[in-house]
Amino acid sequence: MNTKTTLILALVAAGIAVYVVLVDKPWEAPKPEVEVKSTAVALFDSKFEDADRVEVQRRDGKKLIFAKDPEEKAWKMLEPLKSPAPEYQVKSMIDRVAEIKYLRKYGPDDKDRPSEKVSGLNEPAATARIFRGDKELASVVVGSRLPPGGKGSYVKVNSDVTIKVDGKDRTVSTKDVLESQNDLSDAFMAKLDTFRDKNVLKFDLNDVKRVKMEGDRNYVLVKSGDNWVLDSPVRGRADKSKAENVVRAMTSLYVAEFKDDEPVSYTSYGLDPARLKVTVETEKTMPPKANPGDPDTKPADTQPATKAVTYELQVGGVVDQTSTSKQYFARLGDQPSVFSINEYTYKQLATDVAELQDKKIASITTTKVKTVKAETPDGSVTLTRQEKGGWQDGDGKAADTVAVEDLLKAVSDLQAVKYVDATTELINVDWDHPRAKITLTEEGSLNPVTVLVGPASASGKMVFVKNAAEEPVAAVHDDAVAALLAGPVSYRDRSVMKFDRTRAKRVEIEQPGRDKVVLAQVRNEWAMVEPIAGAVDRDAVRNLMQDLSGLLAKRVVGTGDKVRFGLDKPALSLAVHVEPLTADPNTVVVGGTATQPAASPATQPATTAPAGQATTRPAKPLAVQIKQIEELLEFQKTNPNENPLATDMLKKRLAELQAQAETQPASESATQPAAVAQAPATQPAAPAGPTILRLHLAQK
Repeated sequence: MNTKTTLILALVAAGIAVYVVLVDKPWEAPKPEVEVKSTAVALFDSKFEDADRVEVQRRDGKKLIFAKDPEEKAWKMLEPLKSPAPEYQVKSMIDRVAEIKYLRKYGPDDKDRPSEKVSGLNEPAATARIFRGDKELASVVVGSRLPPGGKGSYVKVNSDVTIKVDGKDRTVSTKDVLESQNDLSDAFMAKLDTFRDKNVLKFDLNDVKRVKMEGDRNYVLVKSGDNWVLDSPVRGRADKSKAENVVRAMTSLYVAEFKDDEPVSYTSYGLDPARLKVTVETEKTMPPKANPGDPDTKPADTQPATKAVTYELQVGGVVDQTSTSKQYFARLGDQPSVFSINEYTYKQLATDVAELQDKKIASITTTKVKTVKAETPDGSVTLTRQEKGGWQDGDGKAADTVAVEDLLKAVSDLQAVKYVDATTELINVDWDHPRAKITLTEEGSLNPVTVLVGPASASGKMVFVKNAAEEPVAAVHDDAVAALLAGPVSYRDRSVMKFDRTRAKRVEIEQPGRDKVVLAQVRNEWAMVEPIAGAVDRDAVRNLMQDLSGLLAKRVVGTGDKVRFGLDKPALSLAVHVEPLTADPNTVVVGGTATQPAASPATQPATTAPAGQATTRPAKPLAVQIKQIEELLEFQKTNPNENPLATDMLKKRLAELQAQAETQPASESATQPAAVAQAPATQPAAPAGPTILRLHLAQK
C-alpha cells in the first residue's frame, strides 16, 4: 500500500469518527419516533348508529332499499325484492358512509378539479342515503376510483356539510369534489345475493300454535301447553321432540342457493302444484306501546298485544337428480323468488305421521297416581293409595304394593311397536267391550287416563291397545300387557303368615303317609314332642321361624277353589300357635304361678250393686265363647302337666256353655249376667288362647 492510499483511508476513517461523535451520538438514548399525522379529514362526525333506513341507487339501475323492522329489530330488504337482510352487510354500508375521510377537496373553480368524466360523478357508481325516520342523516355520491396510485374514490355530497378542521368550522358544499382516503364503490356494488339473508324465515319456536302439512305428507299439529297434539288424520299425542324437529326446520329456514327472482312459471320447478306445502301459524306477545300514566295514552296501549303471523313454504322438485347432495326447489308463499333447500331440511319437514305419533300409550307420573280401577276378564278391583303409604282395595283390605306398582310401571312403559294404519289394516275390535280397561286418576288432574286392551293379532305375538281419549290404535308386544290383564286376586296382600316369632310356642307339621311332627317350647327352649320327645337343631328351628314369620307368596293366583289348586288334599299342612301379644293384667296366664288379686274394698266404686245382684255387660255369642274355650284346651294339651287345675276349670266352663247353648233360645238377648266369682281370690283366671295360623301346601 503506497503513501497516497494510506492517507486517503486515514481521512475516511477520521470522517466516520467525526460523524459518529457529532451526529449519531451513540451515548445518548434514542429519541421517540415522531408520528406522521394524516391529512385526511372526516366528512361526518356521527356514526349513524340510530339509522333505520338505507337507500342505494346503483349505476346498474338497481335501487336497493333496506329498513329496520321496529318490532323484530331486524333489517329487511324492501327493494328490488322483499327479503331478510344480513345485519352486518347493512351496517357495513352505513359505516362506510359514516367513516368517509377525504384527502383533498376541489372547489368549483379549482384549476386541478377533475372533469366529471374523470371523476365519474356524472354517472356515479352509487348514491347512498342514510335515514333516521324521515330525517336524512347523510347523502353521498360515489364516483370512479382515483387514477393509478390512489386508493380512494371521487365523492361528493348532496347537501352541504359543516365540519371542524383544526377547531374551525369548514363547509363541504354540494359543488365540491372530494378524493376519499379509501375506495367506496365495493361497499355498494356487490352482487344482490350479498344483501340477502339466507335465513329467509326467522321466528320463535315458542310462538308456534299450529302446523299444517299438505302434499306428500298430510297432518295437522297443534300446540297444547308445552306439548303437541296430532289433530289429524288421527287425534292423539305427538312425540314432542319430533314435532319440534319439524317446526325448527321452519323457524330458521336456510336457503342453499337463490335460483330465480322473476320466474315465468313454477311448473318447471315442481312448484305447481308443490310437492309439499307447510303452513305455520304463530302468535307473538308484543310489549305495551306505553306505560300507565304516560300522557295522551289510550288504555289499550298500556296492555300487551298479540300479533298473529302465518308463514307458508312450498317445496317442489329435485334440483339435480345426478348430484350426490340433493337440493329441492322451494319458495315462500307470499314471495315469487325460487330458491333451493338442502335434502336434510326437506327430510325434517317431510317427517311421516307415524313417526310423529307419541309411542307412549299413556303419559302418566306413577308417583302421582291416587286411584286405580282395573276391569279384567277375571273381575274388577279399585285400588286407592293411602296417605301413610301402601294401597287398599275397595273392601278396605291391604293390597299388594308391589303388584300395584308393577301395574303402574307397565302402563307408564307401554309403547307402541307400531300404530295401525286404518286405511290399509282392518282389525275387528269392539272398544266398547275391551278385554281389559285400566283407569288411573292422578293428583291434580281433572281427567283420568284410561288404557284399553283389545285382542291379540293374528300371529298372537302382538296385542292391540289404545288410549281411550285418543283415536290411534297401537300394536304392542303381548308380554307388555300381562300386568294389565291380571285379575283382582293379583292385588291381594301376598302376606301368607306374619307373626312375632318370639311368641310362637308350638308348630305342627303333617304330611300324608308320615308321622305328625310337633315342635313346642319347653322351658323357653324348642323341643320335639311328637312323634318322639327329644332335642332339635336350634338353627334349623330358628330358620324355620324366620321364614314362616314373614312368609310372602310370589303371587296370588286364585281364591276359594281348593280342588283346582290341589289344596283339598295338601301335600303338607302346617300350624303355628302364637301367644297373644298382651294379657289382661287381672288374669294369670295358664301354666303360670301368679294369682289373681282379690278386689280391695278401697278400690270398689261407691255405687255398687246390691248384694247378690250381678252386674250385666254385653256378652259374646255362645258359639264364640265355646270356640275360645276349645282353643284354650287345645293349647293346654301342649303342656298338660304345668297347670292341671286350669285344665279342669276350662273343661267345666266348656260343659256349662254347651249346656246353656242347648237350652237358650236363638232370639235371647245379647247380654248375660257377669260371672260372679265363686272361687277364692287366689284362683287363677282363664287367659285368652293362642292364635293358630295354618298353612296348606300343594305341588304346582
